[in-house]
Amino acid sequence: MSPTLTFEEVDEVFVKRVRKYFVIEAKTKSETLLSENSKYSYFNKFKAALRAAFDEGLWLVVMKNLII
Repeated sequence: MSPTLTFEEVDEVFVKRVRKYFVIEAKTKSETLLSENSKYSYFNKFKAALRAAFDEGLWLVVMKNLII
């Protein structure tokens, strides 16, 4: 994942990759896999952040810049 991720790069495939990361790869500080509750919670926080960006119009700014 790029440290300079843009909204143009956030698509269904990207969201699926994030979910897969939480389910398969993400680990705690003690290097154990996340619990089922943590996987669910972190992915829901990710989705909430995307929704908030969309609701605040940040997504529209990107789309407007693509049209120009």
